[in-house]
Amino acid sequence: MVGESSRSIHYQRPADVAFEDVKRAFSSIGSVLEASPLTRTVMGRTRYGLQAVRLRVSVHAVDDGTSRIDIQGFGDDIWGGGARKGADKLIRALGG
Repeated sequence: MVGESSRSIHYQRPADVAFEDVKRAFSSIGSVLEASPLTRTVMGRTRYGLQAVRLRVSVHAVDDGTSRIDIQGFGDDIWGGGARKGADKLIRALGG
């Protein structure tokens, strides 16, 4: 994996619910490779064109009862386009 992209979004649900939502969203766009409820981290894979795109997602609780979702994407292209598009797919699957 060569290209990389990072993004954070504010999610209007509590962190435990957001973690489950991220796992469901991954299942709809690709596959969940690993999920840790203790650290609220999900590793998954999706496709962008012919590229395999890996995403590492961390869910963090915010004081107001909502959450922040940090997404790191890793793709095969040097410019990180696949990584960005993979993150876009996940955000759309989350309803964003």
